[in-house]
Amino acid sequence: GVQTCALPISLQQESRELEVLFCIPNGLGLGHLSRTLAVAQAIEHKLGLAPEQIGFWSYSLASTLIAEAGYRVTPRQTAKQLGIDGQKWAVWEGEELRSYLARRRPRRVIIDHSGLETTIMGSLEDLPFPCQKIWLRRAFWRNTFPAPTFTQVSRFDAVITPGDLSGQKD
Repeated sequence: GVQTCALPISLQQESRELEVLFCIPNGLGLGHLSRTLAVAQAIEHKLGLAPEQIGFWSYSLASTLIAEAGYRVTPRQTAKQLGIDGQKWAVWEGEELRSYLARRRPRRVIIDHSGLETTIMGSLEDLPFPCQKIWLRRAFWRNTFPAPTFTQVSRFDAVITPGDLSGQKD
């Protein structure tokens, strides 16, 4: 069945602007989640942000860990998790993300995804407000997985590896 998580923080009515929004996929394990949490903590301290100024748009089934760390999270589900048509989901999900971005107007969006999810990237095109787009990527790759295509780097204002910000927490 489809798993959902009940979180104590509701963002449906949240309308304040965000300083940073993390977009994280549902990976196998907790790699994306732990990496983005480490970077969020580093950014919080380096920029002097309050936890509520940092949000997460998360497809991770462990999104409750984000809320437990004190950050705002919007838990999402993939078409596969929901068992629905991927094309219909992509249209709906893209609209949901665009609406969220328009309401929260993050100054920075950090995407931790090697495949640069088309739905997320499409929602970030031509935003009507200033927003830095940052690609957070792993510094290493397993031999059994292909390295990501870096031809899409031009879609970002910056590319960082976890060691750039999170140091020993990588």
